[in-house]
Amino acid sequence: MIYEMIRFRTDVLGVPALSRLLKARFSDTLNPVAGSLTGVWRTEIGELGTLLLLRSFSCQDALLKARHRTLESRTPFGIKMNDVLIEAEAFEGFPFLKPPEFGECGGLYEIRTYSLKAGGLEPTLKAWQSALKPAQAYTRHLITNMFALDGASRICHIWGDYTKVHLTYA
Repeated sequence: MIYEMIRFRTDVLGVPALSRLLKARFSDTLNPVAGSLTGVWRTEIGELGTLLLLRSFSCQDALLKARHRTLESRTPFGIKMNDVLIEAEAFEGFPFLKPPEFGECGGLYEIRTYSLKAGGLEPTLKAWQSALKPAQAYTRHLITNMFALDGASRICHIWGDYTKVHLTYA
């Protein structure tokens, strides 16, 4: 599965309006170019005034078509606000994890990003795959784990409330 993590930055007071706008934009399930909404979070700690949106695509071509549409639009995602900065990153899900499903997984989430050394992806994938089953009690609140397809070499994983999420792997 291919993912795009989009970071929307605005002033703190603009977050509710931006959140409503994005919810309306991605509630249109008949729009395949938009990708599938996988998760939406707003920051309460760290970069205030930030909304993170994770959407998924079946392949990189679909992601690229969506990105082109965003780049060509004067109002990307229906946003007409001049004070919104949009940044996007592309990821691929760890191949042994099932894709996450959109839904409530508690009120607090943790999104962690780790840089990888050159050539570090393969050993990282192997280590995660071998560690999942023995650590299932601890990792059951892992929502997804993915590696970057652009920018610096890195992985990103998203954790939910451990009482609401159950890890699934292939």
